[in-house]
Amino acid sequence: MAKTAPISKKKRNFAPNNPKPIKDGNNTNSPYRG
Repeated sequence: MAKTAPISKKKRNFAPNNPKPIKDGNNTNSPYRG
């Protein structure tokens, strides 16, 4: 569980559902950006 905890947190930050990635539109190279 501890292993998936940090991964989930990182994925959540880059999640397309979050307004964070939208604000970080400068990072178009991000693999998480749809």
